[in-house]
Amino acid sequence: MDAAWPAPDREESDGWVLRAASGVTQRANSVWPREPEGDTSRQHEALRAARLWYRGRRLPLIFQVFDDPRSAGLNAILDGEGFTRQSETLVMCRSSGTRPEVTHPAVAGSGVEISTVPSNEWLELWWSVDGRGGPAERSTARTILAGCPSLYALVRSDDGVPAAVGRLAVPTAGEAGGIWGGLYCMATRRKPAGAATPFGSCRHSCTKAPPATWPATGCWSPQRTPGPGSSTPRRDSRRPAATSTGRNGPSGT
Repeated sequence: MDAAWPAPDREESDGWVLRAASGVTQRANSVWPREPEGDTSRQHEALRAARLWYRGRRLPLIFQVFDDPRSAGLNAILDGEGFTRQSETLVMCRSSGTRPEVTHPAVAGSGVEISTVPSNEWLELWWSVDGRGGPAERSTARTILAGCPSLYALVRSDDGVPAAVGRLAVPTAGEAGGIWGGLYCMATRRKPAGAATPFGSCRHSCTKAPPATWPATGCWSPQRTPGPGSSTPRRDSRRPAATSTGRNGPSGT
């Protein structure tokens, strides 16, 4: 998921990935503990280094941590340091069951436009629904989106106006040579009125229209819904609240 939403400013620090993007979206401005397990004193040292790194960028210190046994030690340290839990995200995964090579581009759903770059129309609709900030923040968001190979789906309403958009990020090959994709930026301008909704068409087309060179293995979808196995951002409650005002970013990021 880190590769699917890459922060332009990043640094490896003792098994942790420090990420920053001028405060645009939580995920791109958080610590990803790639190696959450380890000696307690070493983790405290890494925590101090992370505080200094984000303080130098005038950003709050936020962690993206999976709530599982592997992260239990780190979560205990963060609890002891006064970090709060917020923005729980349930990551749902689905495998295709096989790893067939796609020999030709799949056909997108009827009325769905698929591209490999976010058009201005695509970006405008998504940003109007989930964006936070002005032109500078929107430009940073575009940089994040373009940070890995992706498909962008757009559905128009009957009058030709963009009605829904979605993104399928396909950043890296899996261990067995397959590709896992992540569904992001699902946004709709209008409330769905029936079963065949613009939102549903975008989601279906994102998962069914990979380029010819991408093997179809499976996909994941982060949903901001509390539940078991969630990826839980943690924010340092000792930092002034004003430092995070307007920094929560687009939903689902």
